[in-house]
Amino acid sequence: MTNRPEGKLFSLIYGDRGTPRAPDEFAIGRISLVMDRLVGSPGRDRYSPQRAHNSSAIRDFISENIGVEFYDHLSWKDYLKRLKIDRQFNSITLCYRALSGIEKSIAKELVDSVRIILSEENVAYEIDNKGGFHPLIDAEFSSSLSSTLSSLTGTRHTGTLEKILSMEPALISNPKNYIAAIRATFDACENLYKVMFTKAPKLDSKTAKANLEALVQKTYADRPTVTRTTIKLVNGFGEWIDAAHNYRHAEGTEKPDQPEEELAILLISEGLAYIRWLAQIDAKNLP
Repeated sequence: MTNRPEGKLFSLIYGDRGTPRAPDEFAIGRISLVMDRLVGSPGRDRYSPQRAHNSSAIRDFISENIGVEFYDHLSWKDYLKRLKIDRQFNSITLCYRALSGIEKSIAKELVDSVRIILSEENVAYEIDNKGGFHPLIDAEFSSSLSSTLSSLTGTRHTGTLEKILSMEPALISNPKNYIAAIRATFDACENLYKVMFTKAPKLDSKTAKANLEALVQKTYADRPTVTRTTIKLVNGFGEWIDAAHNYRHAEGTEKPDQPEEELAILLISEGLAYIRWLAQIDAKNLP
């Protein structure tokens, strides 16, 4: 008896998957077949008037929002092949929105099916539960990003949330613009810090450590071990601020080169973790 996986596709076990990539013709072809099955087409579904009507309405909705006419005679594969990657993803998201208003179970099946295809075809993007697409760095990064976003709730954190979301276009671009992503992460940290400390003009390591140490001592006044440990982490946050500053281009200074991927992901991931932590500290101190 061995522990080898049973019943899985050969290519998923033994194939050289390499680095995650943009969707190729196989990924688009598989997604198109899912769309044909779940949404159909007006011509093919002529014997099911309601399904044909829904399919036509979804195509009109996509055409209006994409700006490329989705004619009834086109298959999903033909249509998606006409679009660039951003509009391919947009069309699937729009299809999910339209389906949600018709049959939520079919909309969910669309997302579940596309998610499987993206994973099996080693595509460098993922789909969320509402049909939106996001760059996939790795599973750990995606988990960190998701948990950070979920920690930012209410109007108090709207600005911080917007800064984080502005990072995604930099990670979708080819090649990836890691400097822009690092700056967006820093800006999100700075925005949240200035919400917490309204008199702070900017985020710098010296004043951030002083302000946060005082807040930590207040927050955990009756828990000395937690206080000591957290203050050590505050010092680490100061180091992260100084490190990220190397990729913030000020007027009159030399423009930095793009960092190596491993450094960029580390800086961004740590920044996201600090944002989540700051949001939790902030929540504990709200009146």
